[in-house]
Amino acid sequence: MSTENLKAAATGKTIDKPRNISDLSHFLAGRMGQIKSVIASQLTPEKMARIALNELRSSDYLTRIALQNPGSFVNSVVQAAHLGLEIGGSLGQAYLVPFKGEIKMMPGYRGLISLARRSGEISSINAEIVYENDLFDLDLGIETKVKHKPCLDGDRGEPKLVYMVAHFKDGGSHFEWMTVAEVMKIKSRSSAVKSGKETPWDTDRDEMIKKTIIRRGWKYLPMSIEMQSAEKIDSANESGKQVVIEGDGVIIDGSTGQIFSEQDNPESKNPNKQTQPRPKPEPEPELEPELGKKQPPKKEAPPVAKPATDNDDDDIEME
Repeated sequence: MSTENLKAAATGKTIDKPRNISDLSHFLAGRMGQIKSVIASQLTPEKMARIALNELRSSDYLTRIALQNPGSFVNSVVQAAHLGLEIGGSLGQAYLVPFKGEIKMMPGYRGLISLARRSGEISSINAEIVYENDLFDLDLGIETKVKHKPCLDGDRGEPKLVYMVAHFKDGGSHFEWMTVAEVMKIKSRSSAVKSGKETPWDTDRDEMIKKTIIRRGWKYLPMSIEMQSAEKIDSANESGKQVVIEGDGVIIDGSTGQIFSEQDNPESKNPNKQTQPRPKPEPEPELEPELGKKQPPKKEAPPVAKPATDNDDDDIEME
């Protein structure tokens, strides 16, 4: 796809806008090449397009926004395809959310859990809500102990706490918890919520509570490339920004149309990713003559005064 078409997809500026779902289906079909170039192996472009259109049919308002800004709709489908997350449906791996005249793709908590499991480093991960009438005991110390017995008789009451437990294949684990009051403070900062329009917080409150605790513990998990991408996309969409993903890793800032690669964006790097730290660059040594080859005699250059630096002594010792 050309740079001009990528920028158009990011900003939603297209020449011929669709007028109904049928037109939007043709519009999406014309961009199947972009979906194919990024889609995860467990999905097909045709299935991705079908479930995305079905999600639109479930909401007249969502359809209206998609018709007004089809580029943002296609962009959301591409993002979900890149992460291998199904939009809507019973899985609830990802959502299409209207925001300021655009369609945004938001991974759900099931989508984040699916990505974590696919990393190959996590044996199990789960999030649970503690309700008012549940029995719950939390003992924090050298060894965290949790006892949670859900209320099975009658109403469980309102949610009061949420926690996440992840077990790693190397035998380690991570536990994270938050009060629902803390979760609601995070919700209140969401740009989508501030817009006043319906969001997954209105339709799937408990799932969004679980997603919040997963995101809180995300930085302590072994990070795959897909998990890093999900974090970047989710953060950008929640803040009202937009990214477009190409098959070769090109990412576009939707607000400006500027194209930059993943490695050019320091925000996409996870500081807690479990990799070896990059060594500090050493001073470049002089090139040694190749072994077995005669080298022409060097011409001695006149001595040049060199300003003293703090590293001179260290360089001499290293050679």
